[in-house]
Amino acid sequence: MNLTTQDHSRQIVARRLRAAFWIVLAGISLAAFFGTVSDAMESPGTDLRCRVVGARAMMLGMDPYFMPAKTDEVQTLQDPDRYAAVCTRCTYAPSLLCLYVPLANLPYQAQRYIWFGIEWCALAGSIALLRATLPGRLIKNAFTAIAIVFFADGVFWRLHLERGQYYVFVVFLFSLTAWLCLGKSAAGEIAPARDRWWHGIPLGIAAALRLTPLAALLPLWVAGFRRTAVGAAVVFGACIAATLPIAGPGLWQSYFRSVSIQAQLRFDGDFHNSQRALLPPLPATAEGMTFKRSIGFPLADVNLALEVLQPLSEHFRWMPGRDKWQLISQAGAAAVCLLFPIALRRRGLGPAEKLAASLLCVLSVDFFLPTRISYADMLFLPPIALLIPSMLRHGKGYIWLAFVLLALAICHGTVPGQTPIPVLRPPLLMIGLVAYLAVRRTERAAPSPAQTVEVAEVHARAA
Repeated sequence: MNLTTQDHSRQIVARRLRAAFWIVLAGISLAAFFGTVSDAMESPGTDLRCRVVGARAMMLGMDPYFMPAKTDEVQTLQDPDRYAAVCTRCTYAPSLLCLYVPLANLPYQAQRYIWFGIEWCALAGSIALLRATLPGRLIKNAFTAIAIVFFADGVFWRLHLERGQYYVFVVFLFSLTAWLCLGKSAAGEIAPARDRWWHGIPLGIAAALRLTPLAALLPLWVAGFRRTAVGAAVVFGACIAATLPIAGPGLWQSYFRSVSIQAQLRFDGDFHNSQRALLPPLPATAEGMTFKRSIGFPLADVNLALEVLQPLSEHFRWMPGRDKWQLISQAGAAAVCLLFPIALRRRGLGPAEKLAASLLCVLSVDFFLPTRISYADMLFLPPIALLIPSMLRHGKGYIWLAFVLLALAICHGTVPGQTPIPVLRPPLLMIGLVAYLAVRRTERAAPSPAQTVEVAEVHARAA
């Protein structure tokens, strides 16, 4: 067999392997999609319900955070899964509720399916945007496989869709920010950084939907994306101002008061039980859909209060009481927001790595909130994509990439009824990504042997 024939045979084998690769990923994607369709038909989307009810109340000039609980409330404003008399389940900013205003007057069941489709489109769009920023076919395909196997087919994505959550919209906006800042990579080459004020538009919108992305602004500024950070801040302010004709400043005050009460409900069991006892009997059905039930997907509430402060308080009497946990969490979040910019001050990271660090600052703040449910793990998709090229091109990167993949594999594919351990996944992901950035920064900041010899010769000549 001559060389031309051998090359032709290799090309045929390569094409077949690529076809098999994409067929497998397509099969996984279709299976995941139809599985979530079944979930959407079976469950009412309890978290979507309180946002839809909140948007409707806001449109009617009511306070969506402190509506009284009534047995005879009109069905369009009834929330059967409400758990406290003092406030509603609506813990979302007025700017996020405005996102649901255009569809708010549709029947709830129709909204359930529409938002389900939009969530899937947002995930697919995020994967496409992040893939476009990656260099080389191998790295692109590796990321696509990770995104489909561990995210699109992940149990936390099924939980996200079953509850009707919105985190995937933030993921899409993060991905769009990354695509704008890094551009479309050339074949085999890492995309160069681009800093323009309009590149911050998606990040500013993300901060308006969920305030924690504001934690990325200072790291972005320190990392050199100054125009992007300024653009994000301006767009965030414009989004908040745009909500005032509908919500008004009073509704924002109600939102922050509601957040404080929700934290108290979370940390004080007696207060929570007393407020639940004050609830009147609420109907299980609203607008033709049955609530007060959900599919038993494994979930975990991973945050500082539950995973650190509570175990310590059970063993050490000197630990502050639950009434101080919220203050401790706020101080911890502020410390994280300062540590990331300090770490980024010195040179040592590339543009994609700096952008990933800024997003990881946001994800770190989430651990200091009163509640952080498993579906928030969707937010790890953009940082992982931004770090994959660096991980695959450096020796020690393979170790940390394997660590991250192990964290993603925890509880992967778990079905209701099995014993889940999702509580380990988010801290392991955070440890793996941040530790890799720390190692990478140290390596790139340290002088090379040639530079060390050159500096020594200069000092010797000076002496």
